[in-house]
Amino acid sequence: MPFSATEHGPDDHRRKITEAQWSHIYEHWIKRAIESFQPEKIVCKRSPAKPGNFVKGIVADLDSSGLVIADLTGAKPNVYYELGIRHALRVGTIIITQHFDALPSDLRGYFVFEYSYSEKDYEYEEYYAKFEKKMHETLQAWSDTDDPSDSPVSDFLGMIHQRVEKELVQEKEELKNIFAKLKEHFTHNFEVSEAILAIMKHEAPKDCERLFVVDVFAIDTVYLHLVGYNWKHIKGDGLEMLEKIIVYQRRLFNEVSVTWNALHGNPEQPRLARYLINMLEELNKEKQRFDEQWDVLTKGAIETIKLVKHGKQT
Repeated sequence: MPFSATEHGPDDHRRKITEAQWSHIYEHWIKRAIESFQPEKIVCKRSPAKPGNFVKGIVADLDSSGLVIADLTGAKPNVYYELGIRHALRVGTIIITQHFDALPSDLRGYFVFEYSYSEKDYEYEEYYAKFEKKMHETLQAWSDTDDPSDSPVSDFLGMIHQRVEKELVQEKEELKNIFAKLKEHFTHNFEVSEAILAIMKHEAPKDCERLFVVDVFAIDTVYLHLVGYNWKHIKGDGLEMLEKIIVYQRRLFNEVSVTWNALHGNPEQPRLARYLINMLEELNKEKQRFDEQWDVLTKGAIETIKLVKHGKQT
């Protein structure tokens, strides 16, 4: 809102508002109406006219404030400039004015309302009551919306968000497919390892339709796709625990594969055979932990991936 005197209205009915009146409008109308909003506690403050870099302080307030009330009465260029900065930074702006017809047409369809201000005793409380009612209705409308848009800028950013959201859905599906393939390959190797253990102990292995081949290459192929994929919106932070599991299991499977092949080449190696049996027994324990953790961890990793809309988290 303006700090200095303004004039507004049609040419044949111009009205002047002094600097002192603007201070009164802020303190006894805007601040009072906002802080009387019952559904939630809102603290209202006015950017102070500090000496020095005045604009820098205002921009900092525009960036940090969850909600901004922009009074465009008088069409002051600096107020419009600050409004444009706010629109570029984040959503959460309510526009008010005492002269609706003076507003640019591309701002009229957002969170905007017109109010009348009077210092006359017989009109003052009536006008304020109407102002407070409109302010509360607009605050409630803003609070209730799930898809905030308060300017052409946020409309444009909303279009970008829709595209990004679609890309994120696609990336989540790709991540699910990767996790599913990894689980399939792990399951194969666990079952083969179980069958090999039975053979090593001279027991009859369970019915297994799989080839007795520990397939590390299949895990490597999918894992490389996971780490090499050009993820645009998925960060690696939530995948650290899964990465540790994948790498650890892969190393165990690789060691089993190498040892199993070595024994095929020369079966008369009792120490190597005992070593293999110990590893296979360890894998049996790992299989139980894997079955308990994998689906929970992968689901959790996907569910924690969120987008942040322009000014509001989804």
